[in-house]
Amino acid sequence: KDSVKENEKVLIIDDLIATGGSAEAAAKLIKMAGGKVGGFIFVINLFDLGGLDNLRKNSYFAESIISFPGHWNSDPTLYQDFFPKIPLIIPKVLAEYSFLFSVFNKIAYKKK
Repeated sequence: KDSVKENEKVLIIDDLIATGGSAEAAAKLIKMAGGKVGGFIFVINLFDLGGLDNLRKNSYFAESIISFPGHWNSDPTLYQDFFPKIPLIIPKVLAEYSFLFSVFNKIAYKKK
């Protein structure tokens, strides 16, 4: 409780978002400690599980670097565009790190 100051903005960074349950729990802990959630950044979004969308619906800033399906659907056409893009993921991750740090700077160092 003493690690977050009253009304301090906190950017939550995590490796993966699936349903969003852990992210919501982290936000609740920040609020219980008196802080405010500035936003969420995830490396991987399991897009078909809806966690990132749920955070956005709850008015949180939430972004991810890359997205993967979390469940495999029996309809093969659902992921037909995903698999050819796999070789492109690593360069995208590297390029998106600059985005991650720019967002972090905007949230963490915003003048009051």
